[in-house]
Amino acid sequence: MGLTFHYQGTIKEIKRISELSDEVKDICETMDWRYQNRDFEFKLDTHVMQHIGFENQSSIVVRGIMFCPHPESEWVYLYFTKRGQLTSPATLQFVDISIDPKFIFSAFTKTQYAGPEVHVAVLKLLDYLNRKYELSLQITDEGEYWETKDETRLKNNFERNGMLNDMVAHALEGSEVTPAMTPLGILKQIEDILKKISKRDGEHL
Repeated sequence: MGLTFHYQGTIKEIKRISELSDEVKDICETMDWRYQNRDFEFKLDTHVMQHIGFENQSSIVVRGIMFCPHPESEWVYLYFTKRGQLTSPATLQFVDISIDPKFIFSAFTKTQYAGPEVHVAVLKLLDYLNRKYELSLQITDEGEYWETKDETRLKNNFERNGMLNDMVAHALEGSEVTPAMTPLGILKQIEDILKKISKRDGEHL
């Protein structure tokens, strides 16, 4: 599958979803990242609705934002149900009763081809959002950076997952990879943005 991190959580205050989405949108525009910021409604089979605990609802509406930090990264999902559960529109689109509900209310993002610097940048952003918006995030990071904050271990895990060889093979297939900036540049800029936000918020306390 390639090096991936898996995440789940519940936002403490539903009313803050719009605030979170607006802040992530501003960051994406500053970083020149692609994003989508709109609601999704899923009208699922009655048996599926019962299976996932929404038996008294005719549909599920999720609100939030998703973004893509690099042309070779998968999307990062910050969508929430009206109960505050984090989920992925991509998962809800294909859900059926054979899927464990705990996987329905979770998401995952593969960063293998984007590189370790992009991986770190995204996790630092999620850590900031988790603390500010009380998301109760639980992240399982195949790169082990989330748990250890050890970039050397992360890079070793990327190599063990065949990241370098896969990137060469991917390039030889003729894919055009033209990110707006290098992965190291992305990491440095997201760190600078988070420092500025922390300084600004500290001044307003």
